[in-house]
Amino acid sequence: MKNRPSRPLNEEYNNPQELEVIFGAFLMTKKRKRLILFTGLLFAALLVLGAVLIWVNPLFGSPLPTFEPFSGPPATINLPPNTTIISTSEANEPGESLPELEETPDLSTPTVTDATVPSAKAVCGGPDSMSVLVLGIDKSNQADAIRLVRIDFVEKKISILAIPRDFYLPIVDMTDHGITIGRINATYGYGEYFNGKGMGIVSIAENLNHNYGVTFDHYIVMNFDNFAKYIDILGGVDIYLEQPVNGTSQKLGYYKQGEHHLNGESAIDFMRIRYIDSDFYRIRRQTQVFTALYDKVMTELTLGKILNIGYTFVSDSSVQSDFAVKDVAPLLCLAKSLKPSDIQFVEIPQDMYKGFTTPKGGAVKIPDDRVIELVQSVMRGNYQE
Repeated sequence: MKNRPSRPLNEEYNNPQELEVIFGAFLMTKKRKRLILFTGLLFAALLVLGAVLIWVNPLFGSPLPTFEPFSGPPATINLPPNTTIISTSEANEPGESLPELEETPDLSTPTVTDATVPSAKAVCGGPDSMSVLVLGIDKSNQADAIRLVRIDFVEKKISILAIPRDFYLPIVDMTDHGITIGRINATYGYGEYFNGKGMGIVSIAENLNHNYGVTFDHYIVMNFDNFAKYIDILGGVDIYLEQPVNGTSQKLGYYKQGEHHLNGESAIDFMRIRYIDSDFYRIRRQTQVFTALYDKVMTELTLGKILNIGYTFVSDSSVQSDFAVKDVAPLLCLAKSLKPSDIQFVEIPQDMYKGFTTPKGGAVKIPDDRVIELVQSVMRGNYQE
């Protein structure tokens, strides 16, 4: 094929069709460049927008609403005449009881007073303090474990308060469904059943606010059974028992006195043992596992385990939380500087609540007014043992 002779530079284009083709090709090249540039800028903008949204917005749930102080008449527990309230510490000793209750407990709405503004600055770019409601949910959609957590970025410490699941309290948000009193752990299931999926956390938070005057910056809800997976990723936990714990009546395990290495399944079973003593000791068993788990995290957490836990957490459909990435970053920073002594586990003393059997035969606990101040002092950051 012969080479086409090149056109001299000074020769004019007299063919209109050839001029049109050349000019069209020039315009197409220019448009293509603009399109590529526009597409690149749009993609970069979307990446930035996505990063900002992930940074500031919750990934696993909606933020809690702002609860207004309860303005209606205080709810009361109307006990039948001649009702006997059994001391929790004596509940397993037949024939012993306290005098009959003459007045209904005063459970009007309390108010949390502001804590003294600290002079020191918060570390890790966090707030002065952060309050978190942590729930472990069972198969019946009830809160098997209820923990109120205060994270102090000034004093660099964490306080974890256990709320007994059987606290029998006024329920403020279910009057339309004929429910005005019940166990605090049942309010999660009420919210899910009557108000829709994801509303259980709202119900339990609102009732804690109504009865104890506390609010929460964030929350974490996790299926109690799925929690076993995270324990297994860490290689289990080690505990020591001063005396045997027998859960065979609940078809759970028997744990002899001495040292035990628990995998995820056995750790959850151990925390569920209840009927041999009381919910007070059940809370202690849960705390024992949580403490051992924290020690494991602080001493043996590797990058591989962190990635595995992160992947498991993201893929766990049972998890609900309003934490955004921007909220987690200060927590990870603070965790690196904490010692075991900086973690305070708080239990409500047994003498602050009494055992009671409901007309339907349910075993519950009726807290007295001292619990209000204890809960508020923990969440204010000035609780003293």
